[in-house]
Amino acid sequence: MTTRYRPSYTRIGREREAVGERQALHAVLRARGLSVSDAQRRVIEETTDLDLLLEWVTRAVTVESTDELLNGD
Repeated sequence: MTTRYRPSYTRIGREREAVGERQALHAVLRARGLSVSDAQRRVIEETTDLDLLLEWVTRAVTVESTDELLNGD
């Protein structure tokens, strides 16, 4: 996976962006009717890698399940 360019954010800026990516991910999963277990929710909420979160948001549009999304199947 290629890392996309990101400006130099402060730690707080990166944390806010991660929060936004996680919110977007949850919104897409809800809109698609995909269930998220407590364990999966923890994985999403503990992820701070912005590139991975963006990848998940993008893939959440087409995957068949949250397992497929998080396991990269």
